[in-house]
Amino acid sequence: MARVDRALRDATPTVKITGRDYTMADYMPAVKGVLHDAIEQMQKSVGSCAMLTRFS
Repeated sequence: MARVDRALRDATPTVKITGRDYTMADYMPAVKGVLHDAIEQMQKSVGSCAMLTRFS
């Protein structure tokens, strides 16, 4: 997980897992879907993202 997280944060084109390189672009639609769902759940929980501080 740490390698995938770093590849996402650093915008690395590939990530090596168990000796095999995986192209991150192949998985970006799934990543974006997970992030979209997480943001929706957060909005439901707090009522609005306007009150949240941007994390970077």
